[in-house]
Amino acid sequence: MLVAKGQSIPVRIGSYNRVYILATAVGSDVVTTIAGDPVTVREWQGPIGQWDSRLKEPRQLREVHVAQMTRGQSWTADDIQNDLVVNYDPSSGIVSGIDQIRRGFVKRDEIAWIGTHRHDPAGDEPYIASYLFAYAIDLPKGTRAVKLPNNDHIRIMAMTASREPFRLWPTTALYAADLPNR
Repeated sequence: MLVAKGQSIPVRIGSYNRVYILATAVGSDVVTTIAGDPVTVREWQGPIGQWDSRLKEPRQLREVHVAQMTRGQSWTADDIQNDLVVNYDPSSGIVSGIDQIRRGFVKRDEIAWIGTHRHDPAGDEPYIASYLFAYAIDLPKGTRAVKLPNNDHIRIMAMTASREPFRLWPTTALYAADLPNR
């Protein structure tokens, strides 16, 4: 794994017009430029899409959750309820907090790899997904090197230069058009 610190990666002599990069970011999404193209390198953990969220913060999607009936359980029913913006009072029938529901979203970046759990010095972290993303970047004619951004939040797993005679694209939208891309 390479930490992006402004390195210049040579491109072999040939008629390459695109580079594919497997990358991810640590800490948050990173907006940067690679080979003159604006790129948002997505964070390696956290949700890549979700329905409208009733959670105050997405911490439950980033921290280990072990079911209540399991030894070593980490989230109690009260903990989960306290993290919700919507509350229902059964005695009055009043529902509050609906106006605080966060809108659903999808990150449309191409996922190259999904990890279904993580490891930590303290042990396994079940159900905490992690991701690597694939980025296709067009190269200007005659490019001899790709300069990486100087941002130590970006991690590069692989890069491949290619010659692409044409581009492919889907014939229809793959996601609901009204979902924000963030």
